[in-house]
Amino acid sequence: MSDAVDPERREPESTREIGYWIGEPYWGQGLIPEAGREILHHGFEDLQLTAIWGVHDVNNHKSSRVMDKLGLAPVRTARHVHLKLLGDVYRDELVRRITADEWLTR
Repeated sequence: MSDAVDPERREPESTREIGYWIGEPYWGQGLIPEAGREILHHGFEDLQLTAIWGVHDVNNHKSSRVMDKLGLAPVRTARHVHLKLLGDVYRDELVRRITADEWLTR
């Protein structure tokens, strides 16, 4: 599990972005949702964050399912996003968010 922060995004100090990568041999074991719940708990309970964001490729249905399980609701679709780490690649991304209030009332 990794905290993936885009330095070009300008979100309030009281928010963070969650991201994750896992090797294919570990897919389908529930590891990412389990780790994600712990990270959200830490963010809201210990760090007193007001919101946690997540972003995934609109065609990545497995990431979409993970974020659904974690309670991150779709906020908007970012069109034609340049993914610099992948070279000259552009994709549409679904931006999601969960607030502290939403987390605490789950």
